[in-house]
Amino acid sequence: MRSFAVAVVCITLSAAARAEQVEHLPSPPGTVDDSECAACEPQLVTTLAQRQLSHYLYVTYPNYQAELAARVKMAQANIDMLAARLEAYRPFRSFRHYSPTWTAQQDTRLALLAAQQDLDALRRIEAELPRYHRENVARLTAALR
Repeated sequence: MRSFAVAVVCITLSAAARAEQVEHLPSPPGTVDDSECAACEPQLVTTLAQRQLSHYLYVTYPNYQAELAARVKMAQANIDMLAARLEAYRPFRSFRHYSPTWTAQQDTRLALLAAQQDLDALRRIEAELPRYHRENVARLTAALR
């Protein structure tokens, strides 16, 4: 245990010595000094804004559209499946509350209603998507100016 503690102390001291040596190294060619940094800062901001805009246009927004389309498709499939299940209970409807499947039928009706509300919410999001896209593009292009 003692040798482990000595090794940790030695490693820490050598790392600190290396850090001091690195701080005193001259700047490599092609790097920017602090005096030139003020002139380069607007270019860096513009480059960052261009990257953000590009990432939004070619990655974030298409991924969001694909995810939304997948969720709409899944919600519609869920509604279709629940409607088919509800239709399968049709032979037992004549028994009303005395049917052995009455509670299952009610559960399926509630699940169908919830799935339809989820689909409606997704459709509203889908309808707002162009406005959301315009606002984001305007915000990101304003940073370029």
